[in-house]
Amino acid sequence: MAVVQFPVHTKYALGLRLGRSLRLICLYLPPSLSNDEVSSVLVSLPLTDDTIICGDLNARLGALTGDSVANARGSVLLRWCEEHGLSVLNSTLAPGVPTFLSFRGGQ
Repeated sequence: MAVVQFPVHTKYALGLRLGRSLRLICLYLPPSLSNDEVSSVLVSLPLTDDTIICGDLNARLGALTGDSVANARGSVLLRWCEEHGLSVLNSTLAPGVPTFLSFRGGQ
């Protein structure tokens, strides 16, 4: 399977095409970005029906993912996912499993 980089017009993402049509966008949204900046990055992503987005978005989605905390960035992300027909997979594949543990063991 050929893996080829495709252009993503933001410094926060890397786009890879796997095979003929599957697109993988690896995304890092630093905690320092405002919610408006996060929205701008998200709307700039070139989505197709065969796009998977993964990475560290620094968003907390609350009960959807089994987390006791939700934040404003999580709301921005959820709204964007709903507008584009995207699914949050860690809500079903790993509910309640933290994706970050500090060196002291906190979440």
